[in-house]
Amino acid sequence: MCVKEIDFVGHFSREWECLFENFYRPPAVVGTDLLIYCKEQQKLKFPKRDGQEPVRNIQLRDPNTAQRLQAAISDAQMAQQQHHMARQKSQRFLKPNYKQ
Repeated sequence: MCVKEIDFVGHFSREWECLFENFYRPPAVVGTDLLIYCKEQQKLKFPKRDGQEPVRNIQLRDPNTAQRLQAAISDAQMAQQQHHMARQKSQRFLKPNYKQ
């Protein structure tokens, strides 16, 4: 997932990105905000003193858009998991390694 914003002259700039594999909790909607819980990739891993979780807050204009975006992210995650599962070889087709 890549979140982009447009500045006042119409140029795109990347604000942040996070892979689905780095989501450690499903996204949540609070009012018009969509909360994305993802592991930070390029930061040093220091324990948080106050117990805060790394979360990205996407502010949207209305709650329906936030709900639809949350559903679209969940659908995309499920489709990706199904794609990975379909590509894995089934255990019954693998030949066992017999060591003698």
